[in-house]
Amino acid sequence: MNNTAKIIIVLTLITLISGAVLAVLDSYTKPRIDAYKNKVKNEAIYEVLPQNVNVTTMKKTVCTNDENVEYEFYEAKKGNQVVGYAFQVAGGGFQSELVMMVSVTPDFSEIIKVKILAQVETPGLGTKIEDDPSNKPNPAWFIDQFKGLKINPEISYVKNVKPSKNTEIQAITGATISSAAIVRILNTEIKKAKAVLLSNGVAEKNEPDKEDILAVLPKNVEIQKIEENDLVIYQASKGNDILAYAFPASCEGYQSEISLMIGVKADFSEILGVKVISQSETPGWGTKIVNDPANENNPCWFVDQFKGVKINSDISFVVNKKPENKSGVQAITGATVSSAAVVDIVNTSIKEAQALLNK
Repeated sequence: MNNTAKIIIVLTLITLISGAVLAVLDSYTKPRIDAYKNKVKNEAIYEVLPQNVNVTTMKKTVCTNDENVEYEFYEAKKGNQVVGYAFQVAGGGFQSELVMMVSVTPDFSEIIKVKILAQVETPGLGTKIEDDPSNKPNPAWFIDQFKGLKINPEISYVKNVKPSKNTEIQAITGATISSAAIVRILNTEIKKAKAVLLSNGVAEKNEPDKEDILAVLPKNVEIQKIEENDLVIYQASKGNDILAYAFPASCEGYQSEISLMIGVKADFSEILGVKVISQSETPGWGTKIVNDPANENNPCWFVDQFKGVKINSDISFVVNKKPENKSGVQAITGATVSSAAVVDIVNTSIKEAQALLNK
């Protein structure tokens, strides 16, 4: 037997033994890990809800895109009166998945409390969303801001100043992305939870926020909704002049659904703007489609590229260099799949809107 064969046999045995050991360890540790996660979750349910309540687990199945999805809620009652709902939410932060338990008032107008269940953000910066050692009187000051926070029209954040609205929180200096991620996840998931609880077994289509529509349109316009064949377009006018159109779009990114709002000129010659409404892409990579901390001058450079892009042909993307024409954008290095997904859905949605409007 030659040396090559001996090496192959030894490596194969090592691989088989290692695999067997890992399988045994997994079968031993997984039930304990799952039990611990359930314990943490159950404790969090009672922690975020009002005291002295009776909690009932509610499971609701809704049909979304021809697929049944089950959601779990925790209804809190005092006597016969519902005083709140709790549910678990999750989404991408700066470099980890953020998992939270959140409770809201029965009418979904106000957050009761938020508790972080899991996060692996940047030590000393992003981890301040849970515990800020520099604030000795209240290390949990950031997450405590959500107590009693109004939800409508949406939660927002400010930087380096105290909030002036009952829907605002203050972001953590040096950890704006992690702070913004908490706000984004709560806005998205609370709306989804409300729609599911009020649904009749079919997931309702959430109407885009007016602010998101106006963000990709000219200023001071009147908006009219056009809906046909499950497509929705928002027409922007001044007086009798139609200036632009906006339309929502969504696609599968690298590891999540990406939702956008797209604005174009009325003649479909040019893109006015693209805004990412929601996404849970890979933290620190795919999340750069929204905010790239490496570009301090313009963290939103990726979506900002679409402003002024010509639509006379399909929009294209290039990697590691600037586009050579006005119908191209530059992909994010290390997040090509997420970048390509955005470009593809912009191209597809523009064509669908043109077809609907006979442009």
